[in-house]
Amino acid sequence: MEIVISDGGIDWPAWVQAVGSVVAILFAAGIALFQHWSAHDVHKASARTRIDRIAQLCDLIVVEATIIKKEATDDAGQKFDLFDWAHMRTDRARLEPYVNALTGLDLLSLPSNEAMAAVAELARGLRDLISAAEALANGAKDHVEDIDFRRMAVATECDLVETLADTLKAALS
Repeated sequence: MEIVISDGGIDWPAWVQAVGSVVAILFAAGIALFQHWSAHDVHKASARTRIDRIAQLCDLIVVEATIIKKEATDDAGQKFDLFDWAHMRTDRARLEPYVNALTGLDLLSLPSNEAMAAVAELARGLRDLISAAEALANGAKDHVEDIDFRRMAVATECDLVETLADTLKAALS
C-alpha cells in the first residue's frame, strides 16, 4: 500500500515564478526611484553651485564698484590730471566682463522672478556706471568745471551697483 500526500493542487513552480516576477518589478522600480533621487541631488547641487557662483560674481562687482568710487572721489575738488583720465577710460574694460557674465546667465535657472529681475537691474546699473565713468573721463579733458559733479555721479552709480548686487544676492537665498 502506498501513501500519497497531496499538496492540495498547488503549482509550486508557478508560485515561485509569480513571486519572483513581483520581486523583480519592485527591484526595477527601486532602481528607477534611486536613479531619480540621485539625478535630483545632482541637479540640486549643480543649482546651488550656480547660485554660489552668481553670489561670488556679485561680491566681485561690489569690490570693483568700491575701487572705482574711491578712484573717482579721492581727489574731489582737485585738478583732474591726465593719468586719472587715462585710468578712468579703463573702467569699461574692467566692468564689461561682469555685464557680459550677467547677460549670459540662463535666467530660467534662477530660483525666483525676483532674482531674474535683479540680474537685469544689476546689468543695467553696471552699464550706467560705465557711462558715468566715461562721462567723467571725457569731461576731465574737455569740461573741467563740472568734474566734481561727474565724480559724484560716478560715486552715486557705484552705490547703486553695490545695492543692486546685494539685492541680487538676497534674491538668490
